[in-house]
Amino acid sequence: MSNQQTIRFSAQRPIRNAVTWLVCCIAVLLISPVARSEDTEESQYFYGRDNATELVLTKVGQDWRFDLQHYSNPDDFADPIRVGTLKKSNDSWRFEVSWPDEKIAGKEYHEAVEITGTPGDASLQFQTKGIRTHRDSEIDLGGKFVLSSNPEYIKRARSRFDATDSVLNKTYQVTKSELKGPAVEALRQKQRDWIQYRNQFAEFHAPDPPESSAEYWDRSRETTVERIHFLRAYSGAHVAKGLAGEYRDAYGGVLTLSVFKSDLAFSVEVLRGPTGHGGDISGVARLKGSTAYFKAKASEESEGPPAEVTLTFREGHIVRVDTKNAREYGGMGAYFDGDYYKAGNAEK
Repeated sequence: MSNQQTIRFSAQRPIRNAVTWLVCCIAVLLISPVARSEDTEESQYFYGRDNATELVLTKVGQDWRFDLQHYSNPDDFADPIRVGTLKKSNDSWRFEVSWPDEKIAGKEYHEAVEITGTPGDASLQFQTKGIRTHRDSEIDLGGKFVLSSNPEYIKRARSRFDATDSVLNKTYQVTKSELKGPAVEALRQKQRDWIQYRNQFAEFHAPDPPESSAEYWDRSRETTVERIHFLRAYSGAHVAKGLAGEYRDAYGGVLTLSVFKSDLAFSVEVLRGPTGHGGDISGVARLKGSTAYFKAKASEESEGPPAEVTLTFREGHIVRVDTKNAREYGGMGAYFDGDYYKAGNAEK
């Protein structure tokens, strides 16, 4: 029998939805700076199974904090499979957590990871069961994870970004071909502005020099994936007809619409800028022609006049959002106004 230790993780599956997942992704990255640290200490180890699957183990007192992530496809977000603290129990390290009951085929869903080895070993052996991505598909993350140097860790992050950036460039060319006249130049300028935004976003979170850190490339990839999905829906050629659906503005804003006769239920959720200023406002607007209008009820708790939201529909797939008196619905730096492009049911 080997004298290697066994690290075991066991957990029920959490309820997943797109907005919660996105917030969790950003929160994980913000609270885990050591997982992207430029200087690797003896108490922190970086492991990789391949370019798509990574593990960071960090010593916290007598325990180990772990961050296990998987990158499914070049045009998809990373899955923060698990982040938590492993506590020693006899001859193993364990992490256990439970969420509200969620069943599949009448049975309570269960996930498990077993890691054989000691943190710091040249390699660790994984066995997994029941792990699911944010798109609710099961994935096997088992296999051999090899200890990586910081340069190797950064190289993998750069490689993932390059693959995603290649998809972006192809998507941009396809989108341009679907436009005519002034719309082509308008998209070209928007793309230039967005590239500047992406670079500033990544640099904000990365140590100096930015391009020599995994954080820079992971943040760049994150915003690039969002841009790919935005461009695929930009021309309106690949989205379902009708008002109902999900709309995005490519800068962290999501508008959701549902139609009920002459009423329109709406929800706008935003997460703005590198510091993640959030906000949300929702209600039922009265639909008249190409415009829907909503005015919140007066409240004693409100310090100012009621919020107002106007939704203006253009070209069958664009919604212009204009608000008044809505500052209390979001943090400093959060805003709702702008053009939102229909993304729900977008085809690749």
